[in-house]
Formats: sequence, structure tokens, C-alpha cells
Amino acid sequence: MKTVTLILSLLVTLLFSSCSTYQYVGLTPLKTDASDDVGVSLTDSLEISYSFDGDGGEIQVEIFNRSLRPVLVDKSKSSLIRAGETIPFFDNTSQISSVSHSRQSYVYDRDYYTTTQGEIQTNPSILFIPPDSKVRVKGPVLERSFFDFPDTKPVEKVNLRTDNGYYKTRTVSFSGEESPATYRLFLTIIPYGKEQEPVFVSQQFSVKKLTNTSLTPGYFTNEGENNFYIKEPNGFGAFMGGIAAMALVVVLVVAGGA
Repeated sequence: MKTVTLILSLLVTLLFSSCSTYQYVGLTPLKTDASDDVGVSLTDSLEISYSFDGDGGEIQVEIFNRSLRPVLVDKSKSSLIRAGETIPFFDNTSQISSVSHSRQSYVYDRDYYTTTQGEIQTNPSILFIPPDSKVRVKGPVLERSFFDFPDTKPVEKVNLRTDNGYYKTRTVSFSGEESPATYRLFLTIIPYGKEQEPVFVSQQFSVKKLTNTSLTPGYFTNEGENNFYIKEPNGFGAFMGGIAAMALVVVLVVAGGA
């Protein structure tokens, strides 16, 4: 019986474990453009930094207002431009976060009563930034699927050293116009006050490096670069999950017969 229990535990662990492949995308920033001389003077008083978070690279823009007057960020007029397609920062949706509690009637066993408590989280289209303060603006994700390694580029195979040993990686680098993708982040910033013209700030990033590995994001670092990752299931993991499921059924049948 102890043997069956041990095997059962191992199979359950195998069943719920999955294998995934990650592609880490290294970006290089290009020149930042402002709409006019007024825009240049305003952006000199703003510290704008970009980062990319999670699977697919959700855009994170941090804007620190060091000017002497408030400014507004209009998300409805700010976009990601990818392969000529405009993807807005503002999607006009709200999220509902709630918890439901159910109880059975003391009089009628079949009657249940449910109460729900929660809150609606709105997505504002305009953000107000007072002087000497900052906000973080979230945008859409950059990519959902792996980039293909081009046949014309040499692929470098490297064993990446980590605290848990060595991991095999496949890396390809790009320069200039060879990049497989370029992203343009377009922001609309408005000086607060009457009859103030908006300022348009445009920042471009191009794909500089692609790295394919099974190394999870918590162990992968590439200092000095803007990075994001794309996650795809590994077919081997799904195959092993099926094998584990069948073995689990066999073990349960044997245990039941015993």
C-alpha cells in the first residue's frame, strides 16, 4: 500500500507539471521624437522610461513630471504602432473583482442564498500628473507568438550558466534594418491649462536579439537591455502529461483491486 501511495504521489506531480519553451526578446531603443519645439522643451522636464512586463511584453511607461505645472496623459490618444497597425492604450473596459458567499436555508434544505461583495475597477482614459510626481501608464502587449529564426542568420548555441546549472540556449542577433520587428510607442501629453496644445512623443524599439531556451523568466537575466519574453507550451510536456494520466488510472485500478 505504501508503494502504491508513493507511485501515486509521483504520478500526480508529473501529471500537473508542464514543460514550456521561452523566447526572450531583446530590444534596442531608437531616437525619441517630440512634435515641435514646445514639445522638446516640455519633454526636457519629463522623465519618461519604458519597460515591458510578463508574457508578451505588456508596455509599462513611467512618466515623472519635473516641470512646475501639471500635465495630462491622454491614453485614448496614445498607441502602440506595430507593423502599421494602431493598438490603443485605452480599451474602455472595467474589471469586476468580487467574492460570493452562499448559505443554506435553515427551514428549506433546498433553498440557498448568495450575497456578493466586490468593486469595479475602471480604466481611466486621462491621467493627471501634478508637479514633482509620477504615474505608470500600462499599454497593450507587444507580441503573442514566437519569432522565427531566419535561415540567413547564424544561430549561436550557448550554455547559459545559472545557480541551478547550465541551460542550453539558441540565440540570434540583428543589426540595423535586419530586425524582424519595430515597435513605435506614441504618447499624447497635454500641458494642464486653457488653450494648451498637446505634445506628441514617439519612441521606437527594434528587436535586437532572440534567445530560445527552457529557462524560466525568474532565472534569465540580460543586463543593460530592454527585454520581454514569450511563452509557448512544449509538446513533450503535453505528451508526458497524457502518459502520466494513463498511468494514474492504472494505479487507481490496482489500488482498488487490492
